[in-house]
Amino acid sequence: MSPASISRPRRRNRERPRVFQRRPLFWIALGAILFGLLQAGAPLEHMLRFLRDRVRDHPVSGQIVVVAIDDRTMSAAQQWPLPRRFYATLIDRLNADGVRRIFISVNFTTLSDPVDDALLVSAMRRSKAPIILPVGFTIDPITRVRAYFAPALMFKPVASVSSINLNFDAEGTVRRLPYAMKSDMGVTPSFSALLANREGSAGSQYPIDYATNLSSIPILNAQDVLSGVVPTRAIAGRDVVVGLTSARAGNNFLVPNIGLVSGVILHVLGAETLRNGSATDIPWFVPLGAALIVAFMASLIRRRRFLVIVYILGTIAAVAAPFMLDRELIFVEIVPTLALLAAIGGTSLWFAYREAARRRSVVNVVSGLPNLNALRAVDNAPDVALVAARIRNFPEISATLPEEKERALVEQIARRLALGSGGATIYQGDEGIFAWLMPCETVSFTSDQFDALHALFRNPISIDDRRFDLAITFGLASDPVSSPFNRLGGALMAADAAADAGLHWKLHEPEQEDDSAWRLSLLGRLDAAIDSGEIWVAYQPKIDLSSGRIVGSEALVRWSHPEKGPISPVDFIPMAEQQNRIGKLTYHVLETAIRAAAAINSHGISFGIAVNLSARLLDDPELVVRVSSILTEHGLASNLLTLEITETVAVANSAHSIAVLNRLRLIGVVLSIDDYGTGYSNLENLRTIPATEIKIDRSFIDAIDHSRSDAVMVRSTIQMAHSLGQSVVAEGVEREETLRALRVMGCDLVQGYLTGRPMKFGALSRLLLKERRRTAA
Repeated sequence: MSPASISRPRRRNRERPRVFQRRPLFWIALGAILFGLLQAGAPLEHMLRFLRDRVRDHPVSGQIVVVAIDDRTMSAAQQWPLPRRFYATLIDRLNADGVRRIFISVNFTTLSDPVDDALLVSAMRRSKAPIILPVGFTIDPITRVRAYFAPALMFKPVASVSSINLNFDAEGTVRRLPYAMKSDMGVTPSFSALLANREGSAGSQYPIDYATNLSSIPILNAQDVLSGVVPTRAIAGRDVVVGLTSARAGNNFLVPNIGLVSGVILHVLGAETLRNGSATDIPWFVPLGAALIVAFMASLIRRRRFLVIVYILGTIAAVAAPFMLDRELIFVEIVPTLALLAAIGGTSLWFAYREAARRRSVVNVVSGLPNLNALRAVDNAPDVALVAARIRNFPEISATLPEEKERALVEQIARRLALGSGGATIYQGDEGIFAWLMPCETVSFTSDQFDALHALFRNPISIDDRRFDLAITFGLASDPVSSPFNRLGGALMAADAAADAGLHWKLHEPEQEDDSAWRLSLLGRLDAAIDSGEIWVAYQPKIDLSSGRIVGSEALVRWSHPEKGPISPVDFIPMAEQQNRIGKLTYHVLETAIRAAAAINSHGISFGIAVNLSARLLDDPELVVRVSSILTEHGLASNLLTLEITETVAVANSAHSIAVLNRLRLIGVVLSIDDYGTGYSNLENLRTIPATEIKIDRSFIDAIDHSRSDAVMVRSTIQMAHSLGQSVVAEGVEREETLRALRVMGCDLVQGYLTGRPMKFGALSRLLLKERRRTAA
């Protein structure tokens, strides 16, 4: 071997770590940036901030006192809003106690009682402590137009102003406060900035330090201050903020991890934050950018151990740095960076795991046979067909065996398949799936081959002293375009189709793939959907036109799929009939409907129920017995059950079908010819079929008030049915004009959206109860 041939693979091996590191790093970085832009980590960010705040919990300075207008103050005043003489008296009292400044967080934007207004202005004029009143703006929720408010002009000479507006984030939480507000009045400092004697530009914000202990804020009741109960030393020389704290005033705002807090408390928290220093935020992209630079530099290093050390140290730094920065009132958003580091670490672990798993992935761990991953690696060969064998009862058998016995089961199956396949390599999938490849030129001889292979499985398989019969079918896929592995799906569909048709094997037809996929996804869940309650019964009322009362309903099957939502009966009932899966569904609907009708009749209401009968069930030898048994079990008279059949169904297998229908009539069940007019309607069918009711299809009913031909057809059908002693039901009635026309024609019963949509049993019961009360009245 030449040196060149040796050096080439070595060069590829050296380059692999670089590709492994940088390409995932690009997508991880992009994901972390999107993560930050979408604020997806906000809940975790807030939780981490809360934990750090609890560690750093500290009291306030005590230089700002809140005089609270709380529930007790409002109850003592016995009126709201409080009269302005109340504030005048409070200002005098606070001056007597020697406060430094008085901030009043109450809007005096309009005039009130002239005497009270004069008293308040006088109190402000003689106040030694500067008076600060609020200004701000409100935003119309529809037009989003700002409306600024300020104290009435009479207060302008005696008080200064400060902004009380608060900022909310997307969650409606107050996390930052403004330094100042810009309006027509100029730039106005915020309450919190003025309280802390700090300046800042209009529009700039600072974060609130929620490590400040709210319970340490001095809060005095306004009524106590007025009555002189509060000692002078508690407020002398301090700034006082007078504001609403009563929950009834509605001046409350959402605070992280605390709940609702009055606005005046938030201003005090902001002032206490600024008194301790210049609070600032570091946005998430700053630490994320630093982490990305470190990660990129680390990707240039090929020593895996050094990379692990770098990522561990980076994660420790990302967790520890916020604790140290918080003490300096520098609040950093770190979750996107943590997400980046976690993704890098997780991806590295995943690649390591995947590499190990890849080496084990081509062999079935129980049997040792090559699995479907090994089949995936087989190169495409247009002249090779794929055979799939599905053992339908494999899960039931393997569930009863320990792992070592399951291996013996698979070995015996593989030996028989290898014998019948000419020694081909057998690939094993899950749940009793086996596959192998065969030359396409032998496909023409497959019928004999599969018959012989099926015969090998007629003898039971023995495991110790237990014997198991295997139900096996085969499918063949020979599409030259698809790879051998991609042909597996089609071959399995063919095997399932063979089982449904009672055949040993079947060739996959690609044009049937869509129908097969739909059948597998829906019909495979049908029985489970019945058991889990996804399949339920709706009831559409049937109205007696002569009395206008509800005399029964039609039971209609509904499927509420947990993933696809409501599934139309048109999408699963025809397929269920074609695949012989309609029996359990029909008996489920039949029993549910009879139970419901029996419950209604037990309250003294004569109520009939109609259920559609599938043509497939006319071949069920137990049909009549089961119907009679269900009626007896629930105590419903047989003449209150109507089974609806189409005339096409009844005459398709005339002799047998008519015999079954006659037996149903003998036990007292009412038979109805459904969708009359859409099949082979003729008098012979009406005479032969032992029905006592005709149900005219909605396609004729809907147009009888404006289509002469449809009206003639419906009228003649009603007259003919009455002459034969049969009643007539019109379905699909949706308009008043149609209902009036049917009443004139002498129709017996109607159903449709006009008289009642399909509804759940509870709604039907309430409707019947309401009708009963109306009739009784």
